[in-house]
Amino acid sequence: MKHIPTLFIDGKEIPFEYEDGSIEGVRNDRLNGFQRVFIMGHSVNGRYCRVSSVCLPVGMIELGGTCKMDGKEYKIRKYRPAREWK
Repeated sequence: MKHIPTLFIDGKEIPFEYEDGSIEGVRNDRLNGFQRVFIMGHSVNGRYCRVSSVCLPVGMIELGGTCKMDGKEYKIRKYRPAREWK
């Protein structure tokens, strides 16, 4: 069963998506041990879009964990979704 990562910023669950890695700088971030993630939210117009980004350690994304940067606490928790019984 696949684990689904969940991002928490200061204890609040936040939707996010991974950067795809199509730019040279993004590939260099990955080689240096970081992964950029985009924080999803609503713009001033009310449109759902990317509102911010942050680079997190790759080990934290793969295994879960906590990281404190810029006065905020980022936590990634891996959990298994409920099984669907047929």
